[in-house]
Amino acid sequence: MGSDVSLVVEAINGLKTESSIYKDYFFPVMSSFFSAVLGAWVAYFALKFQDRNLVEREKLVSCNDWTITMEGGFQSLISIKDSYSSELGDNPIQRALTVRSILGDSKKIEKNIATLSFIVPKRSDQESVDEKWRSLSRIGALVSNYNLVFSIWKKRNDFERPLREKLMSAVGDKGYAEITHDQVVKILGEKDLVSLIDLTERAVILTDDLIIETNDFLVKFPLVAKSIIDTSRTKGFGTLIEFVNEENPFLKKLLVKCPKPNYGFVEELYGLSKEQLEQLYQSAYQDYTQTESYY
Repeated sequence: MGSDVSLVVEAINGLKTESSIYKDYFFPVMSSFFSAVLGAWVAYFALKFQDRNLVEREKLVSCNDWTITMEGGFQSLISIKDSYSSELGDNPIQRALTVRSILGDSKKIEKNIATLSFIVPKRSDQESVDEKWRSLSRIGALVSNYNLVFSIWKKRNDFERPLREKLMSAVGDKGYAEITHDQVVKILGEKDLVSLIDLTERAVILTDDLIIETNDFLVKFPLVAKSIIDTSRTKGFGTLIEFVNEENPFLKKLLVKCPKPNYGFVEELYGLSKEQLEQLYQSAYQDYTQTESYY
């Protein structure tokens, strides 16, 4: 009996884990350490994933913001051109008298172009460098010229109104639809008439240029954005805004430039040849390098 009890006690003692520094101290410490490292690793990549999503969403917001802003500017330009485009002939004097003061007051576009810095390609990516709407200077020129054209229209409004009143006062109830150009020159004076023609032609030409240029931006810029933004990271957040006008006959009509004036009618008034006047009023967007000719 005593031997049996001894065997049982010995067996129970054999089940006890032998104590050691490794088991009692090193293993628990290392286990805690690796758990902390694993947690930090998971947290790092989770935050990195969230940050990447945030960056792509900010890109999406910035691109859509620019598209919406320029679409608003485009509609303002279209509204202005629609008020006179169907009435323009080829005589600069007739054009100056036909285009009336522009109603409404469009706000300037004041945006930080640095928010689009992510669209600028690396110099080594020549194909992307050549893309028109990945150039911040091109977009900046579009915005600057948009603001400029409205300052020209405002200046013309302020200049044209008193001249129109002077002309209407001179012709009385007859109106001035049938008044001769010589009479217009006599009533308004050569200097003021030349200034009115100058402001009119600059406003009309630059408005035409900007309608075409802004339309090009609205159609192509979303395609640029789509090639840059990882849209898989913006699902459930929003989509890129696109501009489509192929089915709009009204816009198609206004995308055609106004008839060119025949400056031969005003050579004597200006004291310049027809060729010199054509050079003076040439389109700024015939060549990108000429964009600053209106500054």
